[in-house]
Amino acid sequence: MLVLLVAALLSAMVLAYVLAASRSEAIAAAHSSRLRAQLVLETAEAMVLADLRAELKAGSVSPSNQTSLYYPATAWSAVPWRSKTLPPNLIKQSIAGGEFYDKALRCDGAEAYPEAARHQVPLRAVAASTAANALNARGWDGARWNAPLLLPRQTPGSVEDFTPACSGYTRVDGAVSPWTWREPDWILMAQSGATPTAWSAKLRSESAERAGDSAVVARFAYQIYDQGGLLDLNVAGYDPALVPAAAASRKGSLGLADLRAIQVSDSALSALTAWRNAGVLSARDGLPLGNRMLNYLFSSRANGGFLRVATRGNRMFHSRRAMLETVRRFGATAMEEGILTDALQYLTHFSRAVEQPSVRPGAYEAAARTWRVPEIVPPANGKPDELY
Repeated sequence: MLVLLVAALLSAMVLAYVLAASRSEAIAAAHSSRLRAQLVLETAEAMVLADLRAELKAGSVSPSNQTSLYYPATAWSAVPWRSKTLPPNLIKQSIAGGEFYDKALRCDGAEAYPEAARHQVPLRAVAASTAANALNARGWDGARWNAPLLLPRQTPGSVEDFTPACSGYTRVDGAVSPWTWREPDWILMAQSGATPTAWSAKLRSESAERAGDSAVVARFAYQIYDQGGLLDLNVAGYDPALVPAAAASRKGSLGLADLRAIQVSDSALSALTAWRNAGVLSARDGLPLGNRMLNYLFSSRANGGFLRVATRGNRMFHSRRAMLETVRRFGATAMEEGILTDALQYLTHFSRAVEQPSVRPGAYEAAARTWRVPEIVPPANGKPDELY
């Protein structure tokens, strides 16, 4: 009997040890996978940022004695190049054979990228769409690519379908131009950090010993958006029930942007104002304009120039994900929620705080081929802080 009891105890101890070891091994494997994924993410981010810096340098000119300063060679060189065939908001994506920027672009007769030969961006993507299923039967479809809701959707008004439209029209340089969209292509990442643009069996990671540093160990893809022209929802929009039409017609501030132009309903605007401007609507301070909302919109003392949350009790969107989740709840019906989902492609959450130095640097005048001397603009001299 004693022998059986000891054997049972030993069996229980061995079983507990095996279970604990298996659990520890699973935790270690999950931690290792997260570390590898984080490393791939950081490496991919560094590659894309390096390509953007190369484009910036290619479209810049520098004084001979100030090689660390870069000034736009032309007006078009001041912003990242965007293909006219891409949909609104989207400026770049990983496409096999696609150039990162147009080296032959000219602006008013001047080269937009005069240093393109010195700062080239290599082709990185391989002809393998992210929409195609991998060996594990998993792909990255259009709906997942449009999770930020910055692209027009193929089913406007839908609550659940985020799939982007494949084609459409937009106005570029004053003319109507067609655009198309498809899922980006994969960029393969070799063990050495290289990005091979053609796949072969020799690049398989299982044959890493034979392939050496050329073995592919990860892949990534990207889309880059420009949100500079979108409405900041931390400021834009007002409740029509609180702001008379005559007052709203004055405009003069982003807070008076009429979001009904992008089909947002009056009830959704009321819900937005009640959530975002709760502190304004409950304030008991002096009302020189006779209306709390008008006082907030037109009085710089009350709104602080919209550079920050001006009133205690007000709320703001700290991330795009929070904005997406919150705004869609303002729809009283499924139809309103679908309309709000469509409107989000015109909205952003970025702060409107002005970030600029007190020194206005010199600029390169492409037409005259001359340099404008840098100028100090201290606030004490009474000169307005103009953006340069």
